[in-house]
Amino acid sequence: QKNDVHPPLYYAILHTICSLFPEKFSPWYAGLINIVFLLFTLFLFRKLVLYLTGDEKISLLFAVGFVFSSGILSSVTFLRMYAMTTFWVIFLAYLFVRMEKEFTGKQLIMLFCATVCSALTHYYCIVYVVLISGFFGMILLVRKQWKRLLLFCGVMVSAGGMSVAIFPSMIEHIFFGYRGEE
Repeated sequence: QKNDVHPPLYYAILHTICSLFPEKFSPWYAGLINIVFLLFTLFLFRKLVLYLTGDEKISLLFAVGFVFSSGILSSVTFLRMYAMTTFWVIFLAYLFVRMEKEFTGKQLIMLFCATVCSALTHYYCIVYVVLISGFFGMILLVRKQWKRLLLFCGVMVSAGGMSVAIFPSMIEHIFFGYRGEE
């Protein structure tokens, strides 16, 4: 995987599924991953909208619009890591919105895991995580919530370190590979 320009999580899952069916090929192996992750995404997206609006009907309406959007339909049918990437982005958005009011140890653990998994799914997730983390960190800074800010920074730095420890080739991909230079 280090010779490719993508992180390994999606391909590790796909390889595991394919190894259950040796010497056979089906586009459904990759399709299954996309369908499962987009069902999880739909569930989280609906929870996010419900949390933000408090209205079940609005969350259902947004969920229907989400499912039939061209981007989501393309994600499901394009047999790559984009459906999984969408899941991690929505999951991280949900966690950050929840953490703005409820900052718990459980949420920090989920944030750590989601950050590591997102970084190991697609490098663009790292850009998203850095931007949303910077914004969230500024909120904590403005509110002078120093303990939370230190915990949050510790979790995010640890997640970054863990991502690199799991897949050290990401440093070369991001900074020195042809994609990173683009």
